[in-house]
Amino acid sequence: MYHGRQREECIGLNIYFYKDKYVGPDVRKLSSIKNSEKYCILFVHPNPNINLNTNIKGKKMTWEEIIEKFSRRVGKGITIKEETKSIDYPTCLYIAKLKVSCSNNIK
Repeated sequence: MYHGRQREECIGLNIYFYKDKYVGPDVRKLSSIKNSEKYCILFVHPNPNINLNTNIKGKKMTWEEIIEKFSRRVGKGITIKEETKSIDYPTCLYIAKLKVSCSNNIK
């Protein structure tokens, strides 16, 4: 996911977290897999914790707030929890490891 400059303004990360586009359908597919651990890996550039320019309805949101809001919207019974660990990769790139779990049988 790229949220750097495009012409004059930065792209907000929220564009990737629509319920029916981009990350949303992948998360729902993962949630339907039974009896296994499910992760969605996102490569985010630039690092959202260093250069966050995400404005949603006039409010700047942190990366954690974006993931939390997406988790509430993506689907009934689906939970997303970030399990990213600090590892050695360039500070401009962020690799997010999102654990996907489902509390009911979603099809």
